[in-house]
Amino acid sequence: MPKRNLTSGEVALFLNKYEAANHEVPNRTLMGVFAISTVCRIKTIEEVLQRPLGHTPTVHRSWFWHECLIHSGLGHLWKPFRDEYNHHDGSLASALRLVRRNSTKDEWGILSLRQGSAILRDSLLRPSDFSEKSAKYSVWTAGGVWDRRNGFTKIIVLGETPERESPHTGIQKRMTPFLSLVDKEVHALVDPERVLFHDARIKATTYARERLSSLVGWKERKIGERSLSWYFGSEFIHRNDGWDVCYRHSRKRLQRTQDSWLPPTISKK
Repeated sequence: MPKRNLTSGEVALFLNKYEAANHEVPNRTLMGVFAISTVCRIKTIEEVLQRPLGHTPTVHRSWFWHECLIHSGLGHLWKPFRDEYNHHDGSLASALRLVRRNSTKDEWGILSLRQGSAILRDSLLRPSDFSEKSAKYSVWTAGGVWDRRNGFTKIIVLGETPERESPHTGIQKRMTPFLSLVDKEVHALVDPERVLFHDARIKATTYARERLSSLVGWKERKIGERSLSWYFGSEFIHRNDGWDVCYRHSRKRLQRTQDSWLPPTISKK
């Protein structure tokens, strides 16, 4: 849907109406932010909230739709909805048409309320309002949106082996015989349908670091930033008590992401 030049007052009014209409929904304030972010500039929403959103409305867009379906009594349709979107010929519009065919009038009305159309436009959700473009690089899970070109996505979500450069250091050469094993273990350990996007990356990174360190025979030392970057095909920086992911983008983007308002949980059916 095209962006509109909504004022701060209009955004604040929508958020208030959304919370009131969806008072029984957990995380309703954040859900309202997702609902309005499709038609309004992020900067305006941030001005109303007085807090940064970063890339949350983009990275966690699939989380929002998962929550909408769950809290509309349509949680059983999440998997076919997700699979339709992720299909090479699929799109958000086609995924919504699938839900419409398999839902009642009342369920569709509640979904329109959760998604925000019933509040923003005083009308039911229309699949034709959404993109027909296929998800070329995006992979949707309940925990967030993944880029299928990224090493994290290949290991955690797709269960594939990422493309890695030839090992450059002695420790990378020692890691090489164990890469396939650790790929499979990380894929089995981290479920992107149960773990949020940001938590999944941290969990995968922590496990891979400990496991690879053990496999190469290190008892006290741990695999460092350079070798983890090589393993996942992403850049890392050391921050506070843990490892954070830079994804070969600028440090400015990393900082913006860290300051984002992140979803706290994934609702169950």
